Amino acid sequence: MLWTRSHFVLSEIALVLNFLQLTSLYFRHSIPTQSSSHHHHTHPQSADADYVSLSTIKAIHIPTVSMPLVWTYFALFWNGAVMVRCHDAVVCRVLANVAIWGIVPFAGTFLFGYCDWTVGFATVFLTTGLGVGQFFMKVFALQWIFAL
Repeated sequence: MLWTRSHFVLSEIALVLNFLQLTSLYFRHSIPTQSSSHHHHTHPQSADADYVSLSTIKAIHIPTVSMPLVWTYFALFWNGAVMVRCHDAVVCRVLANVAIWGIVPFAGTFLFGYCDWTVGFATVFLTTGLGVGQFFMKVFALQWIFAL
């Protein structure tokens, strides 16, 4: 509702709060890493205590944790770009291109630091959409120069 009424500053604040809440949710309900399941267990049933089935990951972790977290990260930039109302200035385009490279360390942190491939796939999905949209919007833009 804030977006449709052009309350971009308030919607950015709401997105920041939502991002913090989703980050907290992620760390409370993350997928156990492979290294956590290789500990020495004395009880036979405790070896499977860290096991998370693929169906649980697909049914719960992706739709309630991974995808909303990644979507909110993208929405922060999207709303922020609209909030500053800077469309064609070179300074804004350069800052946008620098900010968009923040996607790589964001996804890399979850993918390599926490071994969570679901955040990686969610990021690839949204980044592909962003890239295709940018390609059809402007064939020649600064991001192609920075990508080389």
